[in-house]
Amino acid sequence: MFRSRKQVFRLPANHRLQRIEIGDLRSAFRTKVGENGTLKSRVINFIQKKGAKVFAQGFVRPLFYAPNIAKYPEHFKLAQHIAEQSPHDTLIYLSQAMRERPSYLPLLNELNCPVKWIIGRQDSLISLEVYHDQIWLPPNSSVEILDNLGHMGLLENPQMIARSLLNFTKKPT
Repeated sequence: MFRSRKQVFRLPANHRLQRIEIGDLRSAFRTKVGENGTLKSRVINFIQKKGAKVFAQGFVRPLFYAPNIAKYPEHFKLAQHIAEQSPHDTLIYLSQAMRERPSYLPLLNELNCPVKWIIGRQDSLISLEVYHDQIWLPPNSSVEILDNLGHMGLLENPQMIARSLLNFTKKPT
């Protein structure tokens, strides 16, 4: 039913939760009808013509809020390295899968668990306006917009994200 990338955070041993699983729904957003498919088709064409490494070299930088590249260079280098090492066919397959998958919007209406949206104010990939109508679809959702973070908040400032998640787990359900 629900398929998503997940990150697992280790919590203190005495915490009531031993781990938190986080579904990342951002890439399911649609800025305009059909725009995601057009964008992904352009990405596929670019990778086929220029190659995976050239694509990766231009892809990662805009995902980060620019000052964070200097502030957390090891996080940026890790993301860049992973992207550059991704096989050509893998990048094409992932882009095709993202282009063709159904929207998660109907699922958001059905969620009956607490949902925490953590959004980087400087996300250059998905604007706050795009998030606005969709973040309130889950009946029990809360939103935190964090300054000085781009699209890759988890890599840009993991401590800030961890604090936000720990605070979320402390709230009664």
